[in-house]
Amino acid sequence: MCCQRLVLPTSATSLKVHEVEGNTYAPIGEIKDTKIDWAANKALQTFAKIGASCNQARLNVEADGRFTRAGEPTEAAIMVLVEKLGCPDEKLNARCLQAATRADADAMAFSKYWQTRCEKLATLEFTRDRKSMSVLCKDSDRSEGNVLYAKGAPENILSRCTTILLPDGSVVELTADGRKAIQDQIVDLAKQALRTIALAARFDLGAANLRDYDGPSHAGHAQLSDPANFAQVETELTFVGMVGIIDPPRIECKQAIEDCRIAGISVIMITGDNKMTAEAIAKNLGILNSTENLSQKSFTGQEFDGLSEQEKVDVLKRIMDERDVEGAVFSRTEPKHKQIIVKILKQLGEIAAMTGDGVNDAPALKQADIGIAMGI
Repeated sequence: MCCQRLVLPTSATSLKVHEVEGNTYAPIGEIKDTKIDWAANKALQTFAKIGASCNQARLNVEADGRFTRAGEPTEAAIMVLVEKLGCPDEKLNARCLQAATRADADAMAFSKYWQTRCEKLATLEFTRDRKSMSVLCKDSDRSEGNVLYAKGAPENILSRCTTILLPDGSVVELTADGRKAIQDQIVDLAKQALRTIALAARFDLGAANLRDYDGPSHAGHAQLSDPANFAQVETELTFVGMVGIIDPPRIECKQAIEDCRIAGISVIMITGDNKMTAEAIAKNLGILNSTENLSQKSFTGQEFDGLSEQEKVDVLKRIMDERDVEGAVFSRTEPKHKQIIVKILKQLGEIAAMTGDGVNDAPALKQADIGIAMGI
């Protein structure tokens, strides 16, 4: 998994898309159409800080010189992008930026540079309802108090943004035109089958009583101790940028899906990805064969929840009846949707096999006739 696009605002109503070269966890690859002036581009500094600090992945250099990751692949991809950006320290750039080899101690040289400028005070872990996570930091480059750095699903982050960060570091109102420009880029990246992550910041934490937060004894700690409060803390955000990440399928996937279809096995993709991203991937893999029938073959978790019980049964029966033509896609889902789908399929007399790679998938795997735990 790697970042292929970097999207940054150039004005209050326009953004620029930069192509990012490289397709591994090695931080080697040009970020096209960029001439970085760290002194002038304050927004890029903020982007790098968010990418490095709002991140729990790690990069390592193996004995044979290969870069490997520990942690979530999406976060590792963002960290690799930070490593490709570099930093204002010219000596560090000379030693590590776009270097063919690095010592293991320098695997995250630039991420560590940005992390040391941001003392992490609290982490607001990812939850599926808000589809974001954030960190409360004391940024050594700021004198106005603590700052909240956030990243997450672009539509969720954008809905909580009221301002946008310009290259010179100024923060201006996010107008309807600016919001549309961002939404258009989200759609464009999704159509390219790229997983899109938005980055944002909350610079004024006075209303949340977290501006001078310094630990559990602070009066504002109640805001951070209950995940139910996290969405409220992550409001009044400033949009900083986006990344488009490719999660390339294994070479054998497309043929395997075709083999399943020939054998009479219906393949249904159930994913947390954006709807358009999921549809684009499904088309590339042959799970979906056309765009003409998407209203009956592609649903978000929220759309599926909005159907009556009988309508849900009808949807899955139609998918099963047309298994020799194409499969189906369920996007922006939660673990409960896998259980609902398995339950209905079994009611229809189908033998359901379910895959899953997280602990939250365990109930659906147990419920299915065949449970397949991935990544073990």
